[in-house]
Amino acid sequence: MNLNATITAIGLEILGDFHRDFSKNGLPLISVGSGSGYIEKLLANVYQTPFICVDPVAPTICAQKPEYAYVSHLCMGRPAYIGACNVFINWPFPTALNSGYDMEAIETLQPDNILLIISTCGLSGSARLLSFVKSIPTANGLFDDNDFILFEYNTGNKGELIKERVVFEQCAEAKNNKNN
Repeated sequence: MNLNATITAIGLEILGDFHRDFSKNGLPLISVGSGSGYIEKLLANVYQTPFICVDPVAPTICAQKPEYAYVSHLCMGRPAYIGACNVFINWPFPTALNSGYDMEAIETLQPDNILLIISTCGLSGSARLLSFVKSIPTANGLFDDNDFILFEYNTGNKGELIKERVVFEQCAEAKNNKNN
């Protein structure tokens, strides 16, 4: 299995650094839209921090099969995780194809920390998720409509951006490369 282009650009060392901070509170790690679970399995093996994967479609070949199809199923099966978990969302469906499952997961699970890998130009993430990211006071002006970003956000009382990294500055360039 291959890493997606954004993970490759970020680099596993940087993703690992974010992951280490993201998971240090010891709360369950929930990956929403986990797909094949390859990144989750890799991080779990390296850092000894297993993920609970949620995805309605499990590919034929999975590194880690989803335990739940939807966040609502997870909440029924493990209600104690509501308000006591960390959420990882890696490259959710593009805005045009995204029903809002990414933001719905955040609102439903009320996680302690969120680790996101998204594009701010519509290549990934629902309109509501992108609006949420841009509304974070400490992120105001940090991201524009041409960024691919990796960031960790603490949803606690302070609602603070813990750390961020702009991965690519030019979405237009990435869109062009995708079309070529």
